[in-house]
Amino acid sequence: MTFLFKLARRAARLRAPLSLACGIAIVGCNGESLTSTTEDSTPSTIETTGVPAAPAFSIASGDGIPFGHFHQPTTTFGERYSGGMRNIYPGALLEELKGIKDRGGRVMLNLAGAPPRYTDGSGHFSLSMWKASVDRFKNIDFSSYIKDGTVIGTFLLDEPNDPNNWNGRPVPEYVVEEMARYSKSHWPDMPTVVRVRPSYMTGSYRYLDAAWSQYHSRFGDPRSYVAEDIRVAKAKGLGLVIGFNILKGNGGDPMTANQIESWGAAMLYDTYPCAFLSWEYDQAYLGRSDIGQALAALSAKATNRPSRSCRGSDGQTSGVTPDPIVTTAPISLALTNLSRDGRQYTRLTWSRARTSTVDVYRTGVLWKNVENDGRQTFIRPLREPENFSYKVCEKGSSVCSITAIVK
Repeated sequence: MTFLFKLARRAARLRAPLSLACGIAIVGCNGESLTSTTEDSTPSTIETTGVPAAPAFSIASGDGIPFGHFHQPTTTFGERYSGGMRNIYPGALLEELKGIKDRGGRVMLNLAGAPPRYTDGSGHFSLSMWKASVDRFKNIDFSSYIKDGTVIGTFLLDEPNDPNNWNGRPVPEYVVEEMARYSKSHWPDMPTVVRVRPSYMTGSYRYLDAAWSQYHSRFGDPRSYVAEDIRVAKAKGLGLVIGFNILKGNGGDPMTANQIESWGAAMLYDTYPCAFLSWEYDQAYLGRSDIGQALAALSAKATNRPSRSCRGSDGQTSGVTPDPIVTTAPISLALTNLSRDGRQYTRLTWSRARTSTVDVYRTGVLWKNVENDGRQTFIRPLREPENFSYKVCEKGSSVCSITAIVK
């Protein structure tokens, strides 16, 4: 999928015409994929057309959370649309970022591009192809736009949980974490975001910063929907982006003006979300007077929200180059030896297992099925060998950790 997210702040209320059109829309997990097989800007040569000069009222920073749409043209950034989502060709990146900043905008970048760039011949996600696509940008210095907030994050992937996107093979959470780690190895200060509800991310994350809640009418009450995702995101230390599927979010039809205003207000009841970005920019639909007025009202609400970073709540990866992590096993496992009251113990800690209980193997034999609480401590019997091994697997499954040896 090919996206760039543009999020913006303004220090003053800007006075752009209400006829300025942009699109909002977003889908929920296991719903319509917000992917495109082409890129927003893929010129046949590296030459790019100049970004029109920003209007005189533009300001580079401001209040509120970014509000806007997928594939939103740079020229539409202004008072109503302070943010957006785009996939920009490498040769045009610096020019586009300057144009967005000059208009008071901020953007979340999709550096990997469209799905064909990271889908292998079997239709499965390829991490190596994804990294190669991201590497197109590694020699472009856009760090100043990250530091000043013009770039609010990088969009890693759309719906890793949906097997329909990847020919029956969902992208595991540990792979998403590796994608975030790889991004941080190039751009340590750029928040990492995945387009999936936070409930899919079942482990603990050092490098992934935020998940994404995209509302559709099939999810029921919008406030309850967002409230649940805020609760889960907070518990996992993740930030949260929210938005609509504006073109098909009304039972498959475009949303009405009343739905945009009322559902959007319900989703903005809490100050936790860091951006409101929607699918998709459609000039004809967004140019309607009733839709434009509803979007202007919702944009004003977003502007009145306290601004916040999309970085995860701990912010522990800010400004540091992360160490590589092991991604060869779906479940991570660590062993710790300790002595207490004359007894020897082995403590197992694990993450990323998704079943309610897990199978613990000791020295290659299924030993116990225990609650998936991420931590268990066992007495090490003296009658057994001093060195033996443990492995943790999802219940009744071959989805396992590496085999760790106790010494």
